[in-house]
Amino acid sequence: MAAAFFENPWMFETSLSDLDIGKRLNTLLKHLQLYEAAWGNSRPFPILKRFFKIYVSGFHGAAELRKELMETKSFEEARRAVERCKVQGTRCRGHEAESMGR
Repeated sequence: MAAAFFENPWMFETSLSDLDIGKRLNTLLKHLQLYEAAWGNSRPFPILKRFFKIYVSGFHGAAELRKELMETKSFEEARRAVERCKVQGTRCRGHEAESMGR
């Protein structure tokens, strides 16, 4: 299963600030999915929180989304927060929508 995660070599070939925000959020969703599939409830969900800043940084609204993600307690809560942000643009928690690009 881990091999599927690394099918996106662009994550390692470019600087994070150059990556499309939507692509980073989709990769975070994939990370959540793979972790849950591999470990389920046998490993604690909070272990994933150390990775949130890797995916969610360097764009307008990142701090708000990161704060919301750090408050989540389950895979589903984290997925909902990311999906809501994707729908609203890079602003979360009811802020006005903005484009997903920089």
